[in-house]
Amino acid sequence: MKHWRYHMKNRWIFTIFFFSILLSLPGLSAENDDDTRLTKNKVNPSQTFDEVLDKKDTLLRNEALIEEKDPKTGVYDYQYYTGQDMHKVSLLFHLSHDISSISEIMGFEAQFEQRVSNRLWMGLLLSRIFGRWDSMGENPVGTSTNVDAEVNNPRDPVSKQTVTSFGGGLSYRFRMPDQIITTEGLFQTVSAYVTWNTALDEMRQKDYRGPGFRADYGLHKRFAHRWYLGVRGSYQKSFVKRGSIGTNETGSERRYNLSWITIAADAGIYF
Repeated sequence: MKHWRYHMKNRWIFTIFFFSILLSLPGLSAENDDDTRLTKNKVNPSQTFDEVLDKKDTLLRNEALIEEKDPKTGVYDYQYYTGQDMHKVSLLFHLSHDISSISEIMGFEAQFEQRVSNRLWMGLLLSRIFGRWDSMGENPVGTSTNVDAEVNNPRDPVSKQTVTSFGGGLSYRFRMPDQIITTEGLFQTVSAYVTWNTALDEMRQKDYRGPGFRADYGLHKRFAHRWYLGVRGSYQKSFVKRGSIGTNETGSERRYNLSWITIAADAGIYF
């Protein structure tokens, strides 16, 4: 069963990233028709709407013009060019990707990102994930004469893991092509992070620490010039080990791996 779930995880990752990279290709990015409601007002002191329109083939290919409506008059009284986004703060709520056991993994996360180029963002994340061993853990394989070795202490499938992760990485943001969904302010992100992880193991009541990596695919909609709502799929892999119990324990005897996939609600602000 675990072997089957491992291969299903890899299929998820391949499928998500294949289609996200395909959709980001310049040939599939349509010109934006946001100019139908533009005025002569300035997007900001250094960029007018006319200047944006003059270069719309490039400026609006992977950006958008966001409008806010006055609730009393119904008139669009402000517009914002997303090419001026510089920072992003996000809050995420994670659940297992497996609908039949969606609550077996649950967690919270905060992220901060800063734009470093046209489509590239650099960011930090801090997360805490709670999950069952059978949804996250991989029992070590092999043999050992050490009674304390992890291979000789398999976890109960329902035992709990609490994983705190801190990491940094890069994100690539691009618009959803109009050929697929025609809507303003709909963006995709593909992200990769390197993480440092601390896992509290319920069975042995010990901390296991080590590096890991994470890959995300996200889709979010801008509902105003600052805030957005979206959904994100995440795959994380961690390689953790505890401190020595005996004097002759090797690193492999103290190590186990964790991996999981979650679907997260994603909310945040740009500024």
